[in-house]
Amino acid sequence: MKRILVLLALVSVWGHANRLVGQEIAQNELELVRQLRAKGWHDFARTKIDELLKRGDPLLNAALPLESARVNIAEARQKDPEQRFALFTTAHKQLQEFIDKNQGKAEAALARVELARLTSYHAQAILAKAMREEDAPSRHKMARPAETKFIEAGKDLEAAIPSLEAALKTAPKGDLQTLLEKELKQARFDVAVNIFDQGKTYLDKGKDVVNAQRSNTIDKARKAFELLRKDESTQVGWLANAWLMKCSMELTDGKVKDYHDLVMKKKDLTAAQPAVRLVRYFALQDLTLPREDTESIGQNALQTNPKLKMSAMQRLKAVETQAEDWLKAYPGPPKTYEGEGVQFELAYAYFSEALLEEKDKKNASPSYDKAVVSFDRL
Repeated sequence: MKRILVLLALVSVWGHANRLVGQEIAQNELELVRQLRAKGWHDFARTKIDELLKRGDPLLNAALPLESARVNIAEARQKDPEQRFALFTTAHKQLQEFIDKNQGKAEAALARVELARLTSYHAQAILAKAMREEDAPSRHKMARPAETKFIEAGKDLEAAIPSLEAALKTAPKGDLQTLLEKELKQARFDVAVNIFDQGKTYLDKGKDVVNAQRSNTIDKARKAFELLRKDESTQVGWLANAWLMKCSMELTDGKVKDYHDLVMKKKDLTAAQPAVRLVRYFALQDLTLPREDTESIGQNALQTNPKLKMSAMQRLKAVETQAEDWLKAYPGPPKTYEGEGVQFELAYAYFSEALLEEKDKKNASPSYDKAVVSFDRL
């Protein structure tokens, strides 16, 4: 009898060990798909997903539809605005199907917040397309569907937060709990960024009512960022401070340097690195020459010492130097908000420099060639 009990115990332990090994293998495979997506190797990621689905592993089959949606979203965000919509539509369907199949699970809560972000990405694509119109009234008109989408995304993000909170209450300690905590903080941050982006849809600055809408919406975003900035233990808190610098630039409230210096003083802190990257970009927008733009550009608010006043050419040279330094410091994929922004500021600085040189020398400037190269990178 004792031998039988021992054998049964060994079989039970062996079966449990096999399940653990199976779970570990599945997690490793999923991590590989995520790494391929992070590197921008979307076709390789899809090929890997198709290969894994053929195995018939229930653990993988349950998780891979969500990973497939994430690949489509990641690829879409690297494309031109007009090319994003088809992939966004496919990802929307995938996420909704995943949510419907996993109601009540933590995975559904995670997918729900991703679906809300997808709506915001869709709005960004519409806004980017509207920005190509030739005049402010036309841009403003074409941006109205983006405003509607941002409002929808904001409601969806707000609705997703209670789902994450509920999932977090019942999640066991470990990786899932850590992921839910991170996503909850990120979702609250996404709400604030989404409000700011909505403010960017008010583009006809020749109308007081439009300017008031823009200022009021960005001030609403400022208040949302203020609630997040105190958490200095995570990236979200520092990113909130970075975005407060941008809000200050838009609202011209005199606090641009305060938020800039607050982040840059912690530039060696690991949690502050994404915020430092962003603040350095916003500093370029502040330093460059004023221009007709949908954003507040060229205020030079960071320069508070009148004795250090720079000429127009000196400011452009400084932008070029700082932009090149930024690109060397962050050599990754340029198709990010700040990456494309830095590339544009560099190109426009070369272009503006060429105009100044041509005016003084009455001949073509080599800075034109540099501007063309920089614009081509975009």
